Amino acid sequence: MSEGYENIIVVEANRQQAFVDDLNTDIDQNAHWINQTGSGIHLDIGDTIQMKSAYVSELGAQSATIEIEGKEFNNGETATFTTTTTSDVGTANPTPLLNLGNEWRIFREYNSEKLTDTIVPYKLNDYSINMLVSPYKTANGEYCTMLPRRFINTGISETHPDDECANSWDKFDTWAKGNVYFHELWPWSFNRHDSRPMMEPSLTPAVYGTKGYTNYNVKNRTDNSRYVIFSSDTIRNGTGISVEPHIELPGADDRDLATSRLFKQVKYHINLEVSKGFNSPSNIAEQLTTQLNQRTPYDKVERPIGWELEYGVETNITATTDTPCYKPYNCAKAGSGFTSAGYTAWDDGGYLIDAYHYYDAFQNIGVKRPDLYRLGREVNGSMGFEIGGRGVALSVNPSIPVGPPPYIQNKLLLRENSKNDELITSLEWTQDNLDVLKNLFIAQEGHPELFDYEWWSGETSTDSASTTLMNYQSLENSRFIHMNRFQIWEPPPVDPLVPVLANGMAGPPMYPAQFGSDNYNEADGVFGWTTPTFGDKYQSQTAPFFVSYDPNSPFIDELDVIPSPTDFPHQVNFGAGNNLNSLAYGFALKRWSLEEEKWMIAFTPTLTLPHATSLCPQRFYQGAFDAPPTLDGGNSYLNGYVSTAGDFPITFRPRKAGWDHHFNAYGCPCMLITNGQTGQNGTSYGTGAKPDSVRIMNGYSSDAQKATRINRKYEMEKYMDRIYLGANKPLINFDESQSRFTIENLHTPEYIGNLWNAGSVSKLGSAPSPGEEAVDENPNANVPCYKINKKLNRTNYNTDMSPYKAANPTMLNVPGTPATYATEISAHNFNIDTQTIFDSMSGLFIEDFGMPEEYWDKSLWGLMGFSYSQFHPSSASKVNRQTRITNGETLNYMEFPTTCQKVVMDDSLEWTRNIFDKPVFNPQPFTYQIPHSGTPADNTSWFCNVNPEIVISGSSVAITAEKLPTKTLRPYFTIRSDLIKQKNFIGSQDAGQPLPVVGVVDKMNGQGDFFFQQSSDLIFTNTTKRTITSITTSIHDPDGRLARVDKNSAVLYRINKQVKADLTPVATLMANKDKQSKITIQNLNKDLSL
Repeated sequence: MSEGYENIIVVEANRQQAFVDDLNTDIDQNAHWINQTGSGIHLDIGDTIQMKSAYVSELGAQSATIEIEGKEFNNGETATFTTTTTSDVGTANPTPLLNLGNEWRIFREYNSEKLTDTIVPYKLNDYSINMLVSPYKTANGEYCTMLPRRFINTGISETHPDDECANSWDKFDTWAKGNVYFHELWPWSFNRHDSRPMMEPSLTPAVYGTKGYTNYNVKNRTDNSRYVIFSSDTIRNGTGISVEPHIELPGADDRDLATSRLFKQVKYHINLEVSKGFNSPSNIAEQLTTQLNQRTPYDKVERPIGWELEYGVETNITATTDTPCYKPYNCAKAGSGFTSAGYTAWDDGGYLIDAYHYYDAFQNIGVKRPDLYRLGREVNGSMGFEIGGRGVALSVNPSIPVGPPPYIQNKLLLRENSKNDELITSLEWTQDNLDVLKNLFIAQEGHPELFDYEWWSGETSTDSASTTLMNYQSLENSRFIHMNRFQIWEPPPVDPLVPVLANGMAGPPMYPAQFGSDNYNEADGVFGWTTPTFGDKYQSQTAPFFVSYDPNSPFIDELDVIPSPTDFPHQVNFGAGNNLNSLAYGFALKRWSLEEEKWMIAFTPTLTLPHATSLCPQRFYQGAFDAPPTLDGGNSYLNGYVSTAGDFPITFRPRKAGWDHHFNAYGCPCMLITNGQTGQNGTSYGTGAKPDSVRIMNGYSSDAQKATRINRKYEMEKYMDRIYLGANKPLINFDESQSRFTIENLHTPEYIGNLWNAGSVSKLGSAPSPGEEAVDENPNANVPCYKINKKLNRTNYNTDMSPYKAANPTMLNVPGTPATYATEISAHNFNIDTQTIFDSMSGLFIEDFGMPEEYWDKSLWGLMGFSYSQFHPSSASKVNRQTRITNGETLNYMEFPTTCQKVVMDDSLEWTRNIFDKPVFNPQPFTYQIPHSGTPADNTSWFCNVNPEIVISGSSVAITAEKLPTKTLRPYFTIRSDLIKQKNFIGSQDAGQPLPVVGVVDKMNGQGDFFFQQSSDLIFTNTTKRTITSITTSIHDPDGRLARVDKNSAVLYRINKQVKADLTPVATLMANKDKQSKITIQNLNKDLSL
C-alpha cells in the first residue's frame, strides 16, 4: 500500500546575509533584500508555504517609545516660509578704522546692509519641526527707549564726563535731553493702556495748567509689554567716501524717521530633527532642546586700544556667539550715533557722517501691535487719503454757495450734522481697497483695549477737568482710523511761515501737506510757529476717529452694494440719515464723487454716537485757521474755514485721514533698542568722584595726547552696538507626571540680579561714608524671577527712566540713633508702572508652526500630542500678543505662542511687604505705603509714596500638549515575498490590488530592538513545479510603502513538501503478486474460451 510523508524545509531569509545585486538601486536595502538558496529548492505541486516567524529590526522597539516613521508628506513637495534676511551690499571698506579730522571713527567692513524677504523651502515630514519665529523686546525699563525721540542726552563733552552722568541719571527727561514735544492739552492722541502723562516730581499740581513749562511729557508705559522687532530695509554703514554719500539717506525734504523707509518684521526659520525609528519621549525632548540651544563658534572682535592704536596692535575687546533662539541685534548707541550732533546733522538735511550714524541708529525698532502696524500700511501710503462729505443742507444756511471751488459743493462737514454725516474718502470703491480696510478692522477686534478711549463731550474749554468724559465707542459699534486735527493748506499761502487771513489773524501753516507728525520740531508749537494764543491749541499729531462698524453685517463684496438715493449730489436731507443697511463688510458706504466721477468708499460715525444729542468730537471740527481759535461756535467745520466766525463764504481745505505711519500713531506704540549707555563715556551711575563709579574710558595713542584728551579719541562705547534678544534657555520637555510634552522658556526671564556697585568696597579701607559703603554680591543674582514694583539695579541706562533717584531721597531716622545713621528708603521709580508683573527681558513668538492641518496629526507636532487647534484658534477666541500667559485656558487660544514666568496663588502671601521690601506674609492685598518720622501730627515728617518691590523666584509656564503622545501610527508590518505566487492580500494604498503578503507582524511584541511574530496562520499551496534559487523579501507599512526598519531583520519561511513513499513494501509486493496471478488466470481463461 502506498502512502506519503511531509518533508519540512525551513529557509532563513536574513537581511545580514542578503545578496545585493544592484548597489545603485533606489530601494531601501533595509526593508527589501534578496537571499540566495544555494543549489535551489524544488517545489512540487501541492507543497505548502508559510511564514514560520519574523523578526523586524527597529532600534528602541518597546511599548514606551514613540515611532518616527520618517515619512514625507505632500508627495515630497516642499513648503516655504518667507523670512527676513540681512545681507551685506556695497563696496567693501578696506580700512574699518579711519582717521577723520583728528578723530578716529569705527565703521563696519561694508557700506550697507539690505533687509530682504527670502523664500525658504522645507520638507513636510514626520521627523522634523520647522518653525517661523520672531524676537521681541519687553518694555522692562532697560536697553530701550520709547519712540518718538530725537536723541539720548546732550552728548556732554568728554572733558566733563561727571556732568554727563549727573545730567543723565538724575534729571527729568525733557526736550533738552532729546525728548519730543508734547502738550497736555491734546490728550486725545493717546490711549491710557499704552501711555501716560509724566511730570517732573518737583513740580506742584498748580503748575500743570500753566503755559510755557517744559517738564511735562507723555511716555509709552513701562509695563513689560512685548514689542516685536522690526528692522529697516536698508541701513547705511559706510563712511561716505568710497560711494556717493547720499545714496542711502533720504532727501532733505523727506527726513522723517518713521516714514522715509520701510520697516519689516524680523522673522527667521528654525529647523529641528529627531532620529527616525523608535525614540523614548525624553529622548525626543532632549534632541529638540539640544538643537534649540546649539551655540555657534565664539566670535572674537579685535581692535587696537589705547597706546596700541599708535602701533597698530590689536586686542580682543569683545566676543559674540548665538543660538537659534538667542541672537545679538544691532542697537542704537547713545554716544556714537543716537546723539544730539547726529540729530542736528540729520535734521539739517545734509550728508555729514553724523547724519549717517544717526540714521543707522534706527535699524531695529520694537512694535507693540505688529498686525495693526503692517495692515495699516497696506491701506494707504504715508500721506494717507483725503476726506470730504455729502455737503451742507441748504436748510442750515441757504446762503452757502454751491458753485465751483474754492466754494463748497457737497464736501463740507458741519459738526451739527455729524451724527448722520458721512466721510467720503479719496479711496476708490474697489475690491482691493475694501479688502485692506476689512483686514485692518478685523485685526482691531483683537485689541479691545484700544476702544477703552475717553474724550470730552463739550470740549469748549482748555480745562479738560471741567468737561464730561464720553466713551461711546466699542468693538460692537466701531472701528478707527487716524485723522489730522486740522486741515492742510493747499495751495500754499503767500508766506508759508506766517499765513494771514482776511481778518488779520495768523494761523499755523500745515504746509507742506503732511499726515501726522512725531513732533520732532515742535518745542514751541507747530513747525516753529510761536504765537502764544495758538501755540497750545495745535499739534500736528493725529488722533483716532471712530467710524461705524457692524460686526453682524454680511460680508458682501463691492459688487453687491446698492447705493442709496443720498449717494447722488447736491442738496442732501440730513434728517433722513444714511443707509446703514448697505455697509459693505460692516463699514463701507458706496458714494459717488462728482469731481472724480467714480464711486468712492465712505464712512459714517452714526453707530458710534448712540445718544440722541451726541455729536462727533469737537476737536476734529475746528478749522485750522478759525478765528478766534475757540473749540465751539458756528465755524466748526471738518474741512473748511471762514475768515470771521459766522461769515461766508467757507473756503474748503482737505483733511488727511487713514492710517498714520508715525511712531506716535494711536494704537501703535514703538520703541528703539539701545546699548544701555548714557553716552560716549559708558554707563557710570553716580557722579564719577567715588571709587564705585565706573566709566568705559577712551583709549589714546600716547601719553602726550592724554593731556589734550580730545585728539584721536577712540571710544569703547562705539563697539557696544548689539544686545541679545530672544529666548536664552528654550526647553521642550516631557513631563513624566502628566505623560505629556511641554514647551517652556520661550522668553529670557528677569533675574534677581545685582546692584550696579555689587562687590565694591570703600576707598583705602577707611570707614565708609554715604555712597561709599561696601555692597555685597547677591548670592541669588542668577535666579529667574518675576518682579512687581520693579526697582532698577542701574546697570544700564534708559532715558525713559530718568530721574532714577528722587530729588529728595527718603531718609527714615531710626529711634535711638544719631540722625547721621538715618536709613535711606529705596524709592520706586515713578516711570515704571506699579502693581505690574515684570518677568521677561525678551523672547520669541512662534509665528508659524510650518505644518498644514491636513498633515498635523501625523507630523512630529501631532505625534507629541499638540493639537492644531491649540495654536490656530478661531478669531472669536484669540488672545493678542500682550496677553499674560497662564497655565489655564489662555494657552489654548495663542495664535503666536510665547511664555512667561509662572505666577501662582501661593505667592500672594509674599506680596505683602514692608517699606524695606521684606515680606511680612499678611493675608491682604498689597498696596503702596507712606512712611513718616516723628509724630503723625507733624505733617512735615511724611515722605513720598513707597511701593515695596516684590521679587519671587520661579520657573516658566508650560505650553502643555492637549493629548498624550502617539506611540505609533503603524500597528503592524506586512511581509511580502516572491516565494508565493498567490496574491490573496488586498489592502494598502495600492488601489485595492492583490499583494503577495506572506505574513503580518503586529507591534504588540516589541523587545530589545525587535518586533517578533511566531508562525502565521496564512498557508499557501504551490501550484506549479519550480525551483527556487533566491528569495526576495520586503517589509511594508500598512499603507504599502517600504517600512523604515534597521538592517538586522530576518524572516524564517516554512516549506512543507508532500513526499510519496511505500512504508509496507512486503505487503505491497504480495499484493502485487496476487494481482499479477489474477491477471494471468484471467488471460488463460480468455484463451481457453476461444
